[in-house]
Amino acid sequence: LRRRAQLLHSLRATDAAIIVGASPEKMMGHDVPYPHRQSPNFAYLTGFPEPDAVAVIRPNDELCLFVRERNELREIWDGP
Repeated sequence: LRRRAQLLHSLRATDAAIIVGASPEKMMGHDVPYPHRQSPNFAYLTGFPEPDAVAVIRPNDELCLFVRERNELREIWDGP
């Protein structure tokens, strides 16, 4: 939160938003994913570990995360 607050403090005079994307999930084959390594910028600002997410950060300290829909069948094999 402190990191995000420092960044937002520099944007307070503007009506800008920061849009940051997470790293995508990469596959070794059709069904075997590589271990996920989050984008450093995304991890630094949000701390959110899941792939394929997008964060929108507004100067009023509003954080909106867009994440993948849950897939119960994939969770059985890969975990939550």
